[in-house]
Amino acid sequence: SKHQPYGTYRITLTAAAAGGGAEVQTFYINVLPFSNLEKDFTAVNFGSVGPNTHSITGTGNFFFDGANNAANNKYSVRNTGNAGIALGVKFASMCLSTLPDNAVSCTDNKRIDHFDARFGVGLPANVQSIGKLSFLEALESDLNATAKPAPFGQEYRFDNDYKRTLCPNDVGKMEFAVWTENIQAGIYAATNGIQLVARPNPLCATDLGSVYVANRGLPQFGDPATPISTTHWLVP
Repeated sequence: SKHQPYGTYRITLTAAAAGGGAEVQTFYINVLPFSNLEKDFTAVNFGSVGPNTHSITGTGNFFFDGANNAANNKYSVRNTGNAGIALGVKFASMCLSTLPDNAVSCTDNKRIDHFDARFGVGLPANVQSIGKLSFLEALESDLNATAKPAPFGQEYRFDNDYKRTLCPNDVGKMEFAVWTENIQAGIYAATNGIQLVARPNPLCATDLGSVYVANRGLPQFGDPATPISTTHWLVP
């Protein structure tokens, strides 16, 4: 089970014949750590936005509505592996795609290239925002690239706090937003324009040698560094 801690398990088998001696055999099984990030959406639609605007997408939630659900517009992610992960995000520029101004290149006045993102596990209070304070602090795509389709920019990371750590079967809320400048009117799009990046973040009970119960974000449970008992951990 992915809720069991990974590592080396010892199995001892004792065989005994009636009236005879016992023979003991010992076996070992190595359970490897792995993560599996899933999302319940296939596209992010920013709707109608004006120039010099900050526009937020539809609200994310903490309910996973089926992997790659094309009909879903309330964005969430989950980890179906056995090891804790933290998240990062990359953006590609959204290029003008409306005819007749559908240019071959993706230049400053024909692209959306500033964004922000939000992510957290379990409770609204656990959601962290990156890039949302102002246009100057927004997350950028690759501003030096004018190719179309546009390449991804640098990775921006959410912090490593346990409130932003996906443990086995945890669901995290995702939201995205765009910042626009004086751009031409039209439809802007990017194929594979957002990339979510998972990286190891060993804060889960399974990372610490104990069973995990998915009760993330609930205030009655303590910090993951504090054991609840000698055999069982509950992580907020």
